[in-house]
Amino acid sequence: MNKVIFGPQGIAVVDGAVCKCSFGSAPNKLSHGLNSTMDLAGKKVLTIDDARVSLNIPTSAFGLCNGIPPTPSIPKPPCDVMIIGSWVGEPSAIKVNGVSILTDKHQILCNNARVTGVGTITIENTGQ
Repeated sequence: MNKVIFGPQGIAVVDGAVCKCSFGSAPNKLSHGLNSTMDLAGKKVLTIDDARVSLNIPTSAFGLCNGIPPTPSIPKPPCDVMIIGSWVGEPSAIKVNGVSILTDKHQILCNNARVTGVGTITIENTGQ
């Protein structure tokens, strides 16, 4: 199947897309939001509003937190995601219920209560 590309705005992200946290040791899957109404090849399209932990982004699903300096006696904690703001990137001309769709060009900032600094969650695979 060909991917649905919206020119320089990127490739549409659908339910089951894979994302990665810059601090996490493992990728994670995104889920569509409650207001998703647009389907693409049988999968719901995500929007820039789909940025809620536990609903769209599973908690502690990025593996271990690599943002914490290693300590031999203390194992690395899980990468407990706390989202900062919403997905950022060029708004798409394609909208779902008036909200721009999420594309592979978007990213969102995150942090962990145990980490100094801010991480970035990016899209690794659009799910298409």
